[in-house]
Amino acid sequence: MFAGSAYQNDDLIFCTAIGKKLDTRRLYELHCRALKGAGIEHTAFHNLRHTVATLLLAKGENVKSIQDLLGHADINTTLNTYSHVLLGMKAATAERMDGIIGSVLPDSNSKQKLR
Repeated sequence: MFAGSAYQNDDLIFCTAIGKKLDTRRLYELHCRALKGAGIEHTAFHNLRHTVATLLLAKGENVKSIQDLLGHADINTTLNTYSHVLLGMKAATAERMDGIIGSVLPDSNSKQKLR
């Protein structure tokens, strides 16, 4: 809004004050400055992408939503890349299912018969 009609809206997440694409070197400089300011050890900018996807999966976000966020054309790319997180989620799902089954069975002997 401050730039007025000079602003070029290309739906970029990181851009200059007038909406243009940031130079790669400038983005790297800003990234390094932000990490240093936060007291975080240097990591590649691209690693932030993996961190976001992993955290969202760990919190139970829908894989299709994460695929769209990351821009993967095929959901298998997302599933294969983050399969380590999905395996942990599978164990949590099994525990939840065990709790559901246990809550509807009349006693522990009935639960044993299902196994």
